[in-house]
Amino acid sequence: MIFEESGRRFAFQRPWVARAYDRHTYFQGLSSAGLKGVDFIALHPREGYLLMEVKNFRDHPPPPPSVLAQELLRKTEDTLRGMDAIGGYLRRAWHRRR
Repeated sequence: MIFEESGRRFAFQRPWVARAYDRHTYFQGLSSAGLKGVDFIALHPREGYLLMEVKNFRDHPPPPPSVLAQELLRKTEDTLRGMDAIGGYLRRAWHRRR
């Protein structure tokens, strides 16, 4: 799987499975509620998952480290909240179908 983000290409090899989280249909509903999201979630069957946020400061100066850290913390917390909400929705939908 190959993704482009902020002018960079990212390739995920098997057995990794990756999704552009902040562009995913499930996230779009959450973002309207004010939640932020990381750029990618990558899952590995044995290693767990990675949350990835891409920042490219080629065209503008980076913010102070404390501001960047706060932004990354918020995106991480909101992404974890979103993953919980999406997981709950999918579990409820699965139980209704059964």
